[in-house]
Amino acid sequence: MTTNLTPNETHLSQLKFWLQQAYTDGFSSFIEHWHLIEEAYEEQKLIVLEENNTAIGFAVFDIDHEIATINLAELKPGKRGQGLGKLFIQNTLNYLKSQDALAVKLFCAPAESEGFWRKCGFVDFQLPDDSHIHMFKLLTETLKTITNPNSEKTDFVRLWDCEPNEARQTEPKWIWELDYIENSKTLIKPIVIPVFTKWQLELHRESNIISRSMNRFPIRKWIRSRFLVIKEIPV
Repeated sequence: MTTNLTPNETHLSQLKFWLQQAYTDGFSSFIEHWHLIEEAYEEQKLIVLEENNTAIGFAVFDIDHEIATINLAELKPGKRGQGLGKLFIQNTLNYLKSQDALAVKLFCAPAESEGFWRKCGFVDFQLPDDSHIHMFKLLTETLKTITNPNSEKTDFVRLWDCEPNEARQTEPKWIWELDYIENSKTLIKPIVIPVFTKWQLELHRESNIISRSMNRFPIRKWIRSRFLVIKEIPV
């Protein structure tokens, strides 16, 4: 088995053939998204799993500001249940990490695929008023949250999983104590977490405090593709 990062037109034809057959046999409806697969091929965002020079699986991905998305992923029906899919996804994640992605997200379609993604290390993240099963996986080691802030520390990030009017009445769900690389404001480890744009975010920086909902927070580069990503603190 080979994970091919640069598939050719022959691989594309092979994928189309068995996707059409899978649709006819009632195994998959991914052929309905064929235009997305073709676009991914043209944009070099298609990864293929090969067996004996034949494409038996694929993944369509995108990377936006260090957050990757797996838009489609499928294994040929006759090749399932052999551990090939999990190995292929791990190779895909390794590639996304090599392209500086910090996390990868997706939503399960069909919903029955949730169990597979869990086996690949993905966990849930449910968005308000959204019935899709959203999942994500971190691709890097991140700063750990704390429960009891160190009274000698001056720099913190606090995040509530609710809107500002509700945040006033409750404690933050996540608190990070900021540790920097020596002589800089770059964090030793980044903060990377999926968020909802109306949640309340608070930055404590020495004697200064910035407290806003995510969609109004002044440091806009922290908000990336439904994730909060903090790698450094502005001076």
